[in-house]
Amino acid sequence: MPGNSSATRVDILHRSESGKGYASLFVTLIILLIAAFVAYQTLPVYVHNYELNDYTTDLAQQVAVHRVQPEDVPALIAARAQDLNLPVAPDNVKVDPGGSAVKIEVAYTALIDLWVYIWSLHFSISASAPRIALG
Repeated sequence: MPGNSSATRVDILHRSESGKGYASLFVTLIILLIAAFVAYQTLPVYVHNYELNDYTTDLAQQVAVHRVQPEDVPALIAARAQDLNLPVAPDNVKVDPGGSAVKIEVAYTALIDLWVYIWSLHFSISASAPRIALG
């Protein structure tokens, strides 16, 4: 097998001399940089959506125990979303205080600018809490 190892060595020398190894390395690095850029642009939106989801759940519980009025919920959620740089308006929030549970739904679209493409991420948050009768 000595002939095989020398042929492999020769192939490696020819590949590096022709630049094929460097071209594939360059393409791989470009793909990794693009993936890192997309992650850098989108991950904060997902994290902030998670935080808004937690806030909405807490707010539903506060409405259920009568600490917050249902008509105040859209403005409170929109203000929290603005703090998180999320495009949520009071019109994006629906509150159903009736029945045995309080239900809050938030639907919005976040636009991510990827320089060559605007990516629309659609988010929907739903939270509910059982009503607690004060007696």
